[in-house]
Amino acid sequence: RGQLPLILTGPTGSGKSLLAREHIHRRSGRSGDFVAVDLSTLPESLMAAHLFGVVKGEYTGATANREGVIERAKGGTLFLDEIGNLSLELQKSLLLVLQDHTYRPVGSVEEHSSDVKLVVATNEDLGLMVREGRFREDLLMRLNPATAVRLPSLRDRKDDFEDLLGYFLRRVCAHGYNKDLLDQYARRHGLSREESGIGVAVVTQKSGAVQDGRLTFLLHKSSAALLRD
Repeated sequence: RGQLPLILTGPTGSGKSLLAREHIHRRSGRSGDFVAVDLSTLPESLMAAHLFGVVKGEYTGATANREGVIERAKGGTLFLDEIGNLSLELQKSLLLVLQDHTYRPVGSVEEHSSDVKLVVATNEDLGLMVREGRFREDLLMRLNPATAVRLPSLRDRKDDFEDLLGYFLRRVCAHGYNKDLLDQYARRHGLSREESGIGVAVVTQKSGAVQDGRLTFLLHKSSAALLRD
């Protein structure tokens, strides 16, 4: 809870962003938004502006003041994936956010206050990066590596596949075209509708598994077996 930072480690695809959004943020008690940034996708020249914001006229194309993700996540959770891609200079700026709860947008002389719960993720060994001079030791200590959470790879968590499949099906069916399509189907067939959208269940055999009046995705039991193999 509160503003204590957290490090998530583990292989790519192990579910670090899902854990950050669905468990850490939702249980943090914070009222602001969850804002996620994959640092591996940002050009280094734009990373500072994306994180801290930029003032009008600082560079070509900056036609207005623009807030960064630290401002957008105010009162909420900021998830920085692939934290190892952050340059040493920006690591120092991020350290100030954790130490003093302040930052400066690019081109500004004014300090802004920050109020974010910082969750960072990496598939690299940050301790090794410190020894190689690629990551600041003081930032690593401030991120509190003693409470880092390591996620095993999915190949080591095969019992989770069925639950994950159910989660992603419900997520896909809750928005956009798929939601509209399923809403129409539900009205036509008199199926139940929940506050979060159509009720979706994933079952692996038909006998006794389908609930009356509830939209159900039926998977053959051999499909679930394939997921666990």
